[in-house]
Amino acid sequence: MSTAAIPRADSTHAGSGEPGAPTIGYLYPSGWGNLGDEAIQQSAVAAFRTVWPDSRIRAFTMNPAATAANHGIAAEPITGVSHRYNYIRFDDVPAALRALASAVDRVQRPWTLHRLLRHIETGVRIVVMEARSVARAWRWLADAGLFVAAGGGQLDDSWGGAWGHPYALARWAWLARRRRVPFVMLSVGFGQAASWLSRAFLRYAVNRSHYCSLREEASRELVRDLGVRVPLSVVPDLAFALRKAPGDLPAAPPLRIGLSPMAFRHYRWPDADTRRYQGFVDLWVGLVKDRVARGDRVHLYTTNPMDEAVVDDIWSRLDPLVLAGCRREHLSTVQELLSLYARVHLVVGTRLHAVLLALVAERPPVALSYERKVRTLMRDARLLPYCIDLEGAAVDQVSAAIDAVAEHRDQLQSAVARVVADWRGQVERQNGLLAGMLTARA
Repeated sequence: MSTAAIPRADSTHAGSGEPGAPTIGYLYPSGWGNLGDEAIQQSAVAAFRTVWPDSRIRAFTMNPAATAANHGIAAEPITGVSHRYNYIRFDDVPAALRALASAVDRVQRPWTLHRLLRHIETGVRIVVMEARSVARAWRWLADAGLFVAAGGGQLDDSWGGAWGHPYALARWAWLARRRRVPFVMLSVGFGQAASWLSRAFLRYAVNRSHYCSLREEASRELVRDLGVRVPLSVVPDLAFALRKAPGDLPAAPPLRIGLSPMAFRHYRWPDADTRRYQGFVDLWVGLVKDRVARGDRVHLYTTNPMDEAVVDDIWSRLDPLVLAGCRREHLSTVQELLSLYARVHLVVGTRLHAVLLALVAERPPVALSYERKVRTLMRDARLLPYCIDLEGAAVDQVSAAIDAVAEHRDQLQSAVARVVADWRGQVERQNGLLAGMLTARA
């Protein structure tokens, strides 16, 4: 890993004056129950605590109250720019803004007037909340020693466009630079940058980072294509620092399969497509029926609350005989997810971290890939034969992949354990560099 961009080490933080007890901020577009996001944050907070046990950590996320409760740290809204696909929870909206929103709610007719007033109200709210957010960030950075964009697919504008997370990254990079606080990006992934403004925001943020690592080589190449000039390292996803839950399955039948569908193209998805979504539901329903007919036990679960709607749709279409071979799991923590993985022989996952955390648990997955990042993970884990594109997947194709994994499960599990051990080591070595990223202001 290249360390050319890492600042010199300094054990004393100038803002606090306390040796080894820096103030650290991290941003992550999360807080709504995605267990992959929670796993990354859990890993990041643990790394900060390992390097600086007495550090003061403050998260900047989309749901600060949930982040604070889940990780035992202070938290604030990531920015003041909140809209439909970049919704941020604020607990202290000024009374004047609440009154304005209430007044617009009362004007329902004519519809064109309501829409116009709503646009005005949204614009006013964003300007006021963002101005206040920037002022707070500026004051907070006065005592900060390090600011980190900690893992996940942060280089992406799928949810919220350019004024979603690309803006958040660029804004924080700009503020940190002016406050002379090192801005670091750890094991982030590139998704898409659909507009020139998104690319400009992302390019600015990466170019202003003191250190930037990407979670896989494909992301590094895509970031280079943005016109980035700084050195870029490749370090696997931060969630690989986690450990599997204890437990060994009996070798005897039935085969226990963890099946995790997702709400891809659901009406709440940014580019929704009801017809295609129903096709995915048909696939999962057919797969459940097929595996139960073979005598397997299917555990349906999700790693994101929005996917519960998919499980509802699947469950409603299964007859009582099939349901007798199924169990619906309700998971709310990373520990519960890893405990489930300890109780199944293999996993069929769609979301990236449903697959990735199966690897952490040393349960060989079959991946139904909806995006490049899932296929890239399976390729890098040397499991590409068990990766199937979600678009166009057929029940017999997925079932054949399940049979192949089940047949070679012991060998695959050993191979996965070796790969994950290597990736965990890379993440831990990067964590060991954190102290060198902290600098005192001149």
